[in-house]
Amino acid sequence: MNQDNTFERVNYFQGQLLTVSDLKAEQEYLLAKHRRHNRYLHGWGVASGLKVTIANTSEVVVEPGVAIDCAGNEIHVCTQVQLKVPMKLDEFFVTLQYTETETSPIPNPSGSTSEELTYTRIKEGFALDIMATDPASGHRGIGTGTPGCGCLHSMCIARFKKGRQGWKIEEKGRRRS
Repeated sequence: MNQDNTFERVNYFQGQLLTVSDLKAEQEYLLAKHRRHNRYLHGWGVASGLKVTIANTSEVVVEPGVAIDCAGNEIHVCTQVQLKVPMKLDEFFVTLQYTETETSPIPNPSGSTSEELTYTRIKEGFALDIMATDPASGHRGIGTGTPGCGCLHSMCIARFKKGRQGWKIEEKGRRRS
């Protein structure tokens, strides 16, 4: 369900037989409403934490924190994360992206004889990465704290530029207070 479209929710009634599509529609409705709320009332960007530093000139350290991406997804980084500094680049960007992973597989309950698995859960997570270009460079005029573009993509949380006295760090993607 596109979060900018008209919303449709299940209309329950006594004796109704609920199907998988009904339950998925209910989840999609609630997720889309929540994501739209995040985008339009809070805007995209780092909400709290996610401080980025460099340790021993060889590791980028990202502290725990919370961000909202352009699609309205909440991204929670619960523990400190270390990334290797790319030695061949004089400038790089630390990026953060919302992810979903299917988990808790069980044998397909449909009774088929194949060895297919069905996943019973979806785990929300994140990917931290180092890129040579800023993924938000195309966001001209759609800065942090705005609803953004509405698309799922990486967001830049820091820019590193090599100088004479080491790495200069510019934290990015911070929402203005």
